[in-house]
Amino acid sequence: MPKKKPTGTCFPDANNFVMREDNEAHVVHCCVSSMLDRSKRHVHAWNEMKDPEDGWVVYDKSAGEAFMSRGLYYQLGNIRGRTCKRYKGLKEVAPLLAHHKHHGPWDLPDVCEPDPGWKPEDDQ
Repeated sequence: MPKKKPTGTCFPDANNFVMREDNEAHVVHCCVSSMLDRSKRHVHAWNEMKDPEDGWVVYDKSAGEAFMSRGLYYQLGNIRGRTCKRYKGLKEVAPLLAHHKHHGPWDLPDVCEPDPGWKPEDDQ
């Protein structure tokens, strides 16, 4: 059976943010789900930056160019932080782009398995 590839623009959006806006921002690849149906998960990408006043902040262009706290973003997306792959700025992203010749995901499965037993407190 062929692997399902991501269909949105989140992977190039996250990489482009690092290349054009903030060379130090992290690119994060992970499996997420919506609040409407937490049993269906998909691969997704976004950016994270350390803010001196607010702690870790997420930027997700595909979510309406939203900036929000990482804690809220992870709660809304049912994200298990320990399962995410993080790439620290342009110094890690650029070689992976050149090597793989696509925007990602690079180290995640193309299809995410359901995670029905996860609870928010699991990652605290």
